[in-house]
Amino acid sequence: MKKRKLLVRDLTLRDGQQSLFATRMPQAEIEKVLHLYKKANFYAMEVWGGAVPDSVMRYLNEDPWYRLESIKEVIGDVSKLTALSRGRNLFGYSPYPEQVIEDFNTQAVKSGLGIMRIFDCLNDIENMKSTIKYVKAAGGIADCAVCFTVDSKFPTKKEDLERLTIKNLPDQIFDLDYFVDMAKKLEALGADMITLKDMAGLASPSYAGQIIRRFKEELNIPVDFHSHSTPGYGLASALTAILNGVDIIDTNIMNFAGGSAAPAYELIYIFCKKLGIELDGDAKTVVEINKILKEIRTNALADVDSYKQFPIEFDITKDKLPANIDKFFDDAIKYAKADKEEELLVACHAIEAYFNFPAANQMVKDAEIPGGMYTNMLNQLKALGLETLLERVLEVVPVVRLDAGCPPLVTPSSQIIGVQAVNCVLDENSGRPFYTNVNNQFFNLVKGEYGTTPIDIAPEFRKKITGKAERSAYDVDAYVSPENPTLSKYGNVKLAVDKKEFMLLELFPLVAKGYLEGKRKTEFEAKRESNRKKIAAERAAIKRTGKLKIRDLTLRDGQQSLFATRVPQAEIEKVLPMYKEANFYAMEVWGGAIPDSVMRYLNEDPWYRLESIKEVIGDVSHLTALSRGRNLFGYSPYPESVIEGFNRNAVKSGLGIMRIFDCLNDVKNMETTIKYMKEAGGIADCAVCYTVDPKFSKKQRWKALLSGKRLPKKIFDVDYFLNKAKAMEAMGADMITVKDMAGLIPPSLSGKIIRRMKSELNVPIDFHTHCTPGYGLGAVLMAIINGVDIVDTNILNFAGGPAAPAFEIIQIFADKLGLDTGVNLDAVVKINAELKGIRERISEFDSYKMFPLEFDITADYLPKDIDALFDKAIELAKADKEEELLDVCNAIDKFFNFPAPNEEVKAAEIPGGMYTNMLAQLKGLGLADLLPTVLLKVPEVRVAAGCPPLVTPSSQIIGVQAVNYVLDVNSGKAPYTNVNNQFANLVKGEYGDTPINIDPEYRMKICGQRDATVFDVSKYKSPENPILEEFGGVKLAENEKEMLLLELFPMVAGPFLKNRKADAYYAVIEAEEAEKQKIIDEQKAAYKAIPADEKKAILLRGLYSLGGTSIEATGDITQPEEKESRLDLKTKEMLNRMRPKSKLVG
Repeated sequence: MKKRKLLVRDLTLRDGQQSLFATRMPQAEIEKVLHLYKKANFYAMEVWGGAVPDSVMRYLNEDPWYRLESIKEVIGDVSKLTALSRGRNLFGYSPYPEQVIEDFNTQAVKSGLGIMRIFDCLNDIENMKSTIKYVKAAGGIADCAVCFTVDSKFPTKKEDLERLTIKNLPDQIFDLDYFVDMAKKLEALGADMITLKDMAGLASPSYAGQIIRRFKEELNIPVDFHSHSTPGYGLASALTAILNGVDIIDTNIMNFAGGSAAPAYELIYIFCKKLGIELDGDAKTVVEINKILKEIRTNALADVDSYKQFPIEFDITKDKLPANIDKFFDDAIKYAKADKEEELLVACHAIEAYFNFPAANQMVKDAEIPGGMYTNMLNQLKALGLETLLERVLEVVPVVRLDAGCPPLVTPSSQIIGVQAVNCVLDENSGRPFYTNVNNQFFNLVKGEYGTTPIDIAPEFRKKITGKAERSAYDVDAYVSPENPTLSKYGNVKLAVDKKEFMLLELFPLVAKGYLEGKRKTEFEAKRESNRKKIAAERAAIKRTGKLKIRDLTLRDGQQSLFATRVPQAEIEKVLPMYKEANFYAMEVWGGAIPDSVMRYLNEDPWYRLESIKEVIGDVSHLTALSRGRNLFGYSPYPESVIEGFNRNAVKSGLGIMRIFDCLNDVKNMETTIKYMKEAGGIADCAVCYTVDPKFSKKQRWKALLSGKRLPKKIFDVDYFLNKAKAMEAMGADMITVKDMAGLIPPSLSGKIIRRMKSELNVPIDFHTHCTPGYGLGAVLMAIINGVDIVDTNILNFAGGPAAPAFEIIQIFADKLGLDTGVNLDAVVKINAELKGIRERISEFDSYKMFPLEFDITADYLPKDIDALFDKAIELAKADKEEELLDVCNAIDKFFNFPAPNEEVKAAEIPGGMYTNMLAQLKGLGLADLLPTVLLKVPEVRVAAGCPPLVTPSSQIIGVQAVNYVLDVNSGKAPYTNVNNQFANLVKGEYGDTPINIDPEYRMKICGQRDATVFDVSKYKSPENPILEEFGGVKLAENEKEMLLLELFPMVAGPFLKNRKADAYYAVIEAEEAEKQKIIDEQKAAYKAIPADEKKAILLRGLYSLGGTSIEATGDITQPEEKESRLDLKTKEMLNRMRPKSKLVG
């Protein structure tokens, strides 16, 4: 007679490590045993599915597909690789569309899967059909699992019985016929094999044997038995399955067996040897594997070991069992054959105890629920500090389970029932009805989305839970595939780069998203690292034929344009060491809105901002500031003494270059700043402010012509700007900047202006612009092509939009043109990374919240089509083809994800700030619809006022007055009924000479005089500098620099300085009080250390030394007059009332 062979499906690398070690076995540990598994020659190995795909991504940051494919590569066809899935739900709760199911199963087989074990948590075979079909179609084996479960216990309490909506329950739901009928239906559907899958280990040995026997009698396909050992049935049930003819048995190798896992292969081997059954697998190799598994469990898996209880060292090929233990094996076989279940269990437990496997979990056994369900409910209660309610939860489980159609207690339905049972008890505990809180999965289960339950759900219960009495299946047509975004920060690559990765997104959307993002990041960084040396070599090989200096604007104009000047000192300091490495020609860090804003919003010292930057940067880069000539930071001129003091202190505090501009381009307003800046040892950078001519409609021009007042045709031509620059050079300018604050200079004109200046001036030329209307990048390129010496840029994350172009883009152009910027690009990359973090931290002030592309200029190659755009832009710039150049430059900006051009600003030909200010002024009055009319009036108001350049602050002055003009007319009043003060002063002549003369009659109308009158500096009054008696009698401004802040920013500097004095005063007092307390504490400590006898002697000496007569001693004792403390209670209260808050006041 041929010897019977029992096949083995080894579960160690999937179910074994999932049950005992939370699926935390890394790929590197898996690979240590694969070569031995090939020698072991098991029929099948379960290595995938279940929690593996999720866990290897979530916890190990590994690729699930690679896990399967790498195992297949080693094992080959020696063993059939097995996975576990939930039928049409795959790894989730709800069904997937057919296409997803087909794609997944096809790919699984293609990646090496031999057997797909298919189960459904409701034992609904409809949910298994499609997977059977697609696994077989792909060439795999469809192993269909009949999930074993126990009947529900019946509620024991009267109130729980009354809660049940289900009526006329059968005596037994999950009887033999239930499991056999299901297996037969699965066979009819095409199952290649059937597994009795006892996930909870609750199949008693007798019952397991009966089911297997019926399966073998009534099925024509192989039968497998799968169990767990938690409640103590596992080994005994495996034995009865073997005795009743099972074809395949599921086991784990010893060090990954027992407890919540399946029985050990080694124990099954001993039974088979005694039964004369040939067991699948090479025993010697199993011993070798077991040794390595012990090492893995001891080291790599120690932290996640749920038992930390190792089996004994036992070699099944050499070691003999003690006689009493060997007898237990014989007894177990005897009792199993005789169907003496109790005695069988005793023998099997004795065997497991000898091998040092965990004892049976009596609580799980008594509760008749899976161990995982039990611990999950307990953990849920523990988290709320209500673990004492567990007993009540166990009473409620049958109520919830029966009402919900008595689903099998297998994953995930066991968890759904458990969570809802806890919810019901929590409802009850807080005085609310059961099912006040319903979890989503329980709702969907009752609704019918997960399939058909073993018994019907009462319509009234379904209505109670879902609002509808009728069952409603899951609408697969409503399924929406997850998004697969393009990750700009990782080189514009898709999150999922192939079909297999997209499947991971389909099946594990949240986990796979995080995993794939991490994978893309790792790939991106690896690619960058490999590119870095290559790019550096290519850049070093460039033949540099000229130089292009860079003034970095990031820390002043960049943050002012994009973030309302809100970058605090602490953030500035993070990038300064990197800036020192970067070696920019110049860094604009001060002036503009900085001094005002750092006091007003950040409660910081403007002088300290400048000095601290100088301390780090030293002489590596010239520090630059922006000021308005003799107006400094205001509207009206200051006396010579203030201008001299300010520029002297600025240079002394670290300033290298003062960029000097005047909003009227009146060079006389710049003369004194040039003088004092140079005298102090600084560089005078004089700015010619670019502006556009007024934009009139044809109607306006005809109207003016008919009224006899011709409108000017061209004011701001190339000669205008050139002549201004020449006048500045003659006045002593060390360099000239063409400063386009509004970004309105088109490329062709920027090229012409720079070319003329380079040919007719003898000082360096700088070009400055912004990107709002979309001209910025093209205009800078044209300036470079035409020989500009210096260009102003921002580092990528602070560039674009209303700011200047990005340095990184200009550097690429410079490389292609053979120009040396002298900038350390490695440092720039570091700065840009830090700037991103800063931008994220000040996001509330971010006007765009639109981050540029993640781009490392030292490590990222441009896509070929984008690189070609740079070459094309240079070609078009050299050919002066402006329209095409703008299209190409805008395409480059778009690739880097900068804001698109502002077409409204571009069409209106006014600065973006002026446009938004006028709109805000009108919106505040609910009259935003008047904006088009205001825009038409801007040119008229501007020309009438002498056509000042539209730069700060004259652009704001004109804008406010244009709004006033329209509001006057709109309300039936005469134009210029309301005139703002600054506009009157502008027309009067106090701010300087305008580009064209103002009509005397117009000046008379606006300010009551025909002739222009300059600002009378002699009438200037310095602000008061009071003595602050409440803060120790110090002056508000204690030195020249503080007095300058009061002079320049009286409304802001006053409260700021008062806060500083208060803080300094209280710091001194607190230090004094702390010192006093320290002395008292020391005296107390010294006294405490004196021995008791010595203390007594000191006290007596003091008493005997008292003077006076006995008569005096009988009189009243009077205390000496107490001296008032500097900080008695009332004084403290008064000072606290007077002390300014930490934020600016006033």
